[in-house]
Amino acid sequence: MRPHPEPCPPKYCSPNHLFIDIYVSFIEAIEHQIPVINGSKTSRADYDKLFSAHCMEVDGIPTPKTIPVKTLSDAKAAAEVLGFPLICKPILGGRSLGVLRIESPEDFSKVILSANKYYNNTILFQKFIPSTLPIDYRVCFCGGSLLYAHSRTLMDGWIGSRSMGSKIDFLDIVPEEVVSICLNATKSIGAYLNVMDVIVGPDGPVIIENNPTPNFRSEYIEILGFNPVEKIVKKILEDYSERMVMANEANSVG
Repeated sequence: MRPHPEPCPPKYCSPNHLFIDIYVSFIEAIEHQIPVINGSKTSRADYDKLFSAHCMEVDGIPTPKTIPVKTLSDAKAAAEVLGFPLICKPILGGRSLGVLRIESPEDFSKVILSANKYYNNTILFQKFIPSTLPIDYRVCFCGGSLLYAHSRTLMDGWIGSRSMGSKIDFLDIVPEEVVSICLNATKSIGAYLNVMDVIVGPDGPVIIENNPTPNFRSEYIEILGFNPVEKIVKKILEDYSERMVMANEANSVG
């Protein structure tokens, strides 16, 4: 992986970018002194989708081209690059809130108004990648390996979201190319824990989003046949215990 340039300027960060900067700075201050699950770089990527996309673009990981938009002229310029339809989303958020598919320039004024009102004057435009499948993949990596995955049906043929009604199914087998791109995306943002949204486009798998602090619904326990939170916690404790044993052995030798 190539080194990344500095994180995107604060003007392109979340509506609460000052709070996020303080939070990330706090993680930076403690991450080399006490164990943390996800470090400062991962936290920045979690709260700033532009930075997350930037990390993956630098590392050559397939992800939609992403452009920050603040004004109507920005929107028009971005559309020249991305074409139509295109995806509009907030820099910070989850559960598909604020995610729109823009079909024409007629929608720009409404989108910019929302950006000015809710998103610190900045939203993201992304290239629309059509899926070749009726589902997307939701893949959890923890400690450098695949922990579990499930599929989601695509609502209106393009967006996977349980909040919007997607049906989910546990996956016993995940395509190798999906596992590979998820491993690379997790490394790209420096994550120990990461849940990714992946579609299979015309040119292969594409990372739509990284979610290092994912949300879970209680219904997942019944649908998936296990508790994903318990699975993650068990993996974290196993890795931490193994790390402590290795550290104690190294101290004993020393």
